[in-house]
Amino acid sequence: MTSCSTVIALGMMPFTLWAYSYALDTGDLVIPFDKIALSIVSITLPVFGGLLVKWKLPRVAYICTKIGSLSGFLFILVVVIMDQIIFPGILNSISWQVCISAILLPTLGLIIGYTAASLFRQADSLKRTIALECGIQNVGTAFTVLSLSFPFEAQGNLTIFPMLFGFSQLGICCLVCFCYRIKKWCQVHLGKATSREEQNESPEEMNGSRTTVPKCHE
Repeated sequence: MTSCSTVIALGMMPFTLWAYSYALDTGDLVIPFDKIALSIVSITLPVFGGLLVKWKLPRVAYICTKIGSLSGFLFILVVVIMDQIIFPGILNSISWQVCISAILLPTLGLIIGYTAASLFRQADSLKRTIALECGIQNVGTAFTVLSLSFPFEAQGNLTIFPMLFGFSQLGICCLVCFCYRIKKWCQVHLGKATSREEQNESPEEMNGSRTTVPKCHE
């Protein structure tokens, strides 16, 4: 799903930017669709490399995934810190509408993805996968596209929403994982308690609970 969405983004991201900004007054800001498309191509190529490594060298792919996940998180953290240094006071211009949008976007994505998977009667593991794929987006890609496509002067205001979105989805994912861990813990421990109660029953009680009243026949 991640690979397909990344490939489809080659055309969909410039198209959605054009569709959303067509009727809006963007002022002096000109959206460079050609540069955006080129930057997406440069991001997509490593995806095919990763698929090839996973196909031929699955063990190496597992290690690369762990290293890449940590590196991606550190990359986003460095970008956020640099934004604060290069554009001081950038957080002062954030409106409450932007904050609400940054919270609703991953939340609604998770809910809609999980609901859609439930309607199609997918397994629980697939429901969670589809929900995460719909709700969790690649903030690193957004930062890369912005830095490669737009002039330096405009990047300060443009990086506000991806930054808030990254923190928002991180907090929501931590909350979801915490609730999931609690659910699994309750299932395991309540299951053990029920099993112990059944083992502690006397043979007479067990036989009595299993006894059925025979039907009377004429």
